[in-house]
Amino acid sequence: MAEIIMAKNDTDWDGRGDFLNNDPGFVNHQFMTMNTPNGGTDVNTCVADTDFYMPCQSGTPMQAAARSRHSGGAHALFADATARFIANTIDLNSWRALGTMNGGEVISYSFQ
Repeated sequence: MAEIIMAKNDTDWDGRGDFLNNDPGFVNHQFMTMNTPNGGTDVNTCVADTDFYMPCQSGTPMQAAARSRHSGGAHALFADATARFIANTIDLNSWRALGTMNGGEVISYSFQ
């Protein structure tokens, strides 16, 4: 689980900022490890597409990055109940490995 952000204004309702379940209609709003925290451009149904911190383009397949308004990274919650700040500059392969359930990867990363 990782941090995501909401649009700044209520009038800019954007589903990417809501914490939703895994119903098929909501899969486009869950973060994934395709891009590093705050990296890339979300491909989604964009409403708040004028917010610098929520870059988005409409299209498919849909994807969304972990996002925050913090300088340098975003918080992530791990299965052992620890919360860590993950830098935007984390190696993409390491970030993707952290997002797997049982890939068996060994991650070498200095958590901040």
